[in-house]
Amino acid sequence: MYTVFSDVHELYPAARGMRLIEAWTLTMALAGCDYAFERDGGGIMRLLLWNNAEAAMEGMTEPMNDGRDWSTYHSNFPDNALARAAIMRCFVGRELRGVCLLTDERYRAEEVRVAKLEEEFTPSLQGH
Repeated sequence: MYTVFSDVHELYPAARGMRLIEAWTLTMALAGCDYAFERDGGGIMRLLLWNNAEAAMEGMTEPMNDGRDWSTYHSNFPDNALARAAIMRCFVGRELRGVCLLTDERYRAEEVRVAKLEEEFTPSLQGH
């Protein structure tokens, strides 16, 4: 299961317990992206990503111009569903326009880590 979170979208501070396709769809929507999966002439499935209408109206830079190597988002799996899932998994642990997709386990581990850091650096109010 997967978690989608974003520091820039108050509506969804953390949506948890989603299947990959649900988490992917939410990630793309919050990031202002439309997408398609398409096979090239060699049979390799590739991700195509562009601004949705709202992001385009806001004048956002096209997502595929963000400096990352988009050629890595492809799959050789002959089965379309497997190929799409493999490409979606490439986004796990990566950020896109302030939106991040993680496994539920990793998100919980990050919550615990952050709580420990906050506890460590929060001055004790006892004795004051």
